[in-house]
Amino acid sequence: MRQNNYHGALQKPLDSGFNATLTASDVIKGISLKGKTTIVTGTYLKIFDP
Repeated sequence: MRQNNYHGALQKPLDSGFNATLTASDVIKGISLKGKTTIVTGTYLKIFDP
């Protein structure tokens, strides 16, 4: 069955060499973030209250 891509509206692979099994540490290995500004999005905190 062919999947409809809605004229390119869905995501397409970038062929970047990265995959879902890599960690953030894997991705930035050998890259210095010194002096860079970061933005953290999509955080989640679950508080366990028995």
